[in-house]
Amino acid sequence: MMRTRRQPRGATALPVQASSQSSQVLMATLGAPVVGGALILAFLLALAGCSDSGDPTGAPPIEMTPTATYAADVQPIWDAHCTSCHGAVASAGMDLRSTAGTAMLVGVASATYGGSRVAPGSPSTSVLYLKLQGDASTGDRMPLGGAALSAGELEKVRLWIVGGALDN
Repeated sequence: MMRTRRQPRGATALPVQASSQSSQVLMATLGAPVVGGALILAFLLALAGCSDSGDPTGAPPIEMTPTATYAADVQPIWDAHCTSCHGAVASAGMDLRSTAGTAMLVGVASATYGGSRVAPGSPSTSVLYLKLQGDASTGDRMPLGGAALSAGELEKVRLWIVGGALDN
């Protein structure tokens, strides 16, 4: 049955189709009498928004970006592959032992190649990362004479740089 509710002076009446049962449900839910079709429409829109049908925009779910810390992820790589040359001897002026931290890496100009050894947030301009990858623009791949870092180890170094190359 179609009916129009009486509205305050100056308001536009909205047609509302309601059964006594739906009015009772709305009254019980809202704790007050239902006033006008706008309230019913707002209720129905809110109810539709509560469905578990995923993101209505079709956007993919937000994924957390993995991170790496210097102490837990990067330092073990240096210890396993680099400190025999870049330790007490500090080949190329770079000490990668844990006692040195990131002081000889982050924002420090490369002695041989243009750019920083590690440019926070930018693996593609970090000379150290490029050397680990074996990029020809930075000379020999590191570790020199040793096995290349695994893809997982390279990814940890990349994530650390992308995350700001923090001394954490």
